[in-house]
Amino acid sequence: MSKLVWAIPCFRPIVDVGSNLVTYVDVLDSLTCPAFPGQGPFLVMATLWQCEGESELDIRVVLYSPEGNQILKVDADNAEIPAQIRRARVHVGMPPFPIQIPGRYEFGIQVREKGKWKEVTRVPLDVEAPPPVT
Repeated sequence: MSKLVWAIPCFRPIVDVGSNLVTYVDVLDSLTCPAFPGQGPFLVMATLWQCEGESELDIRVVLYSPEGNQILKVDADNAEIPAQIRRARVHVGMPPFPIQIPGRYEFGIQVREKGKWKEVTRVPLDVEAPPPVT
């Protein structure tokens, strides 16, 4: 089974085709919503996986509200993994999502293993109200 090495939400992953280096632009750990209810931005959940002999990697990202309710679920396209590859990057585009209240939202990273989905981690995203104007 592949193991998740890391996952980060960002606005733009930039992959250099020649060197295969990646730059993650505007990484998010929090955001300010000007009004509630509001809408979160389009973003990319960038993940890196340690491969252990699989021929494909099937993942999805589930977004949970501060109350623990599922807001959004995005299945990534199955990633085919050549035998010589030891690590695989999977970038999952996340559409804009509803924000009802401030608090800690969480992205659950899941992998399909033997036909069943297994959550391997949650990545927090703190949503805050703007500071009061004084």
